[in-house]
Amino acid sequence: GENAILEYSQWTMVFINHLCNGTDVVNQRILLRTRLENAGALRIMNKFKLLDYDKLTEQIDYYENAKLDDLNTALEAENDTRDVDMHDPAQLLQKLSEYCQGTENEKLLNSLVKHLFLSSAKLIENKEDPTKLSKQLKLMDSLVTNVSVSSVDDTSGMNMAIQRLYDSMQTDEVARRAILESRTLTKKLEETQAEKDLL
Repeated sequence: GENAILEYSQWTMVFINHLCNGTDVVNQRILLRTRLENAGALRIMNKFKLLDYDKLTEQIDYYENAKLDDLNTALEAENDTRDVDMHDPAQLLQKLSEYCQGTENEKLLNSLVKHLFLSSAKLIENKEDPTKLSKQLKLMDSLVTNVSVSSVDDTSGMNMAIQRLYDSMQTDEVARRAILESRTLTKKLEETQAEKDLL
């Protein structure tokens, strides 16, 4: 029955979380999560989210938070961040800008920040739905985080990061709207073709 499916899904996530936290070595936890996701775990979790079961959602949130914590820990260990406040975005951007100054990377960094600002500025002006900015920032953070994994795990590359991002968009409002618009345009095209044939 339906209740059994919800509980089965919940305990599946409990098992995944215990499995991924079964070692004290951060890189091993990251590698295990990456291999699970490459095998389709993200698609399964996106289906789990559609069940809208509180206990199941808690386990998925736990997985995502633990994943981000481990990635941040690994990246901080690889980089010299002793003189940087990792909780101050202005200082982080300043340090990155200083590192890239006078090189080709300066243009790339400027372009990246400019696109982030321009796309966010449009959503900030939209007072009707303040959650849109949050959704976009979360989406972009997810993309950057997944790309950053490649510095920890050589087996994951840009294509896998894009695939993970695509998986995460399956239940997102933006993806649903794009599908609906595509269907509407297809219908209009068929109607136009029918009128042309009639004429």
